[in-house]
Amino acid sequence: MKIPARFLRLLVIVGFAGLTACQTNGSKRFESIHLGMEKSAVVEAIGSPNINRRWSGKDRWIYEYRDRSDTVVIREVHFENGKSVYFGAPIPPTVTAAEQDKINEAEIQKQDDADRAENQRRDHQLGIERVHARDESPNAEDALDQKFRESYYGIEPDPKAQRNTLAPVFTPVR
Repeated sequence: MKIPARFLRLLVIVGFAGLTACQTNGSKRFESIHLGMEKSAVVEAIGSPNINRRWSGKDRWIYEYRDRSDTVVIREVHFENGKSVYFGAPIPPTVTAAEQDKINEAEIQKQDDADRAENQRRDHQLGIERVHARDESPNAEDALDQKFRESYYGIEPDPKAQRNTLAPVFTPVR
């Protein structure tokens, strides 16, 4: 089946027009953005973001485009409660990745301690006393926790960890 030349020319022109329309100057598109815009209005004005992240309680939409000198330009739009609160050049994080990891570890440890205290309180209220089977280590893990880790993370059972499991001992409530 032969395709007419006029149809091919029209197809090429439409395709080229579509490609150049998508590469309009990004800075011009960003001029239509203002604070307080809804997410849907931003998408209508400048399109969908290249990258979508959540950081410090805000949704960050990251747009990458090339300007007239073929330089990659990155712009961000930040949203809080569905409304734009910032748009412009990327804002670098105030802490390094290593510092953020330390902050996260401290928060996780704090939450683990609170969970452990809550479990002890609940066990005491229910009259359950957890006794270490063969090891008096306070970090011995519950058998159910271990099974969960093994199934969820695909961790092979550790024979050494098997002896560090806690056995529940039920005592009557007074």
